[in-house]
Amino acid sequence: MVLIGYFNGKIRHTESIELMAGTFSQIYIQYVFAVKGRENVLQKPWRDDVFKYISGIIKGKNQKPIIVNGA
Repeated sequence: MVLIGYFNGKIRHTESIELMAGTFSQIYIQYVFAVKGRENVLQKPWRDDVFKYISGIIKGKNQKPIIVNGA
């Protein structure tokens, strides 16, 4: 790309610059799991293991879990 500056109808300055294409995208995806009637189906002894398992799956896909279990 060439930039040309004019002053009183005369070329005063020319400059050639290289433009580099760049794009940044960031997408957040939220998954909410719920059961019918909002019953507490996941018992306390299992909760931590299930949340660690879900986090491990996300990390295994080279993604970053932000919140698992709302905490």
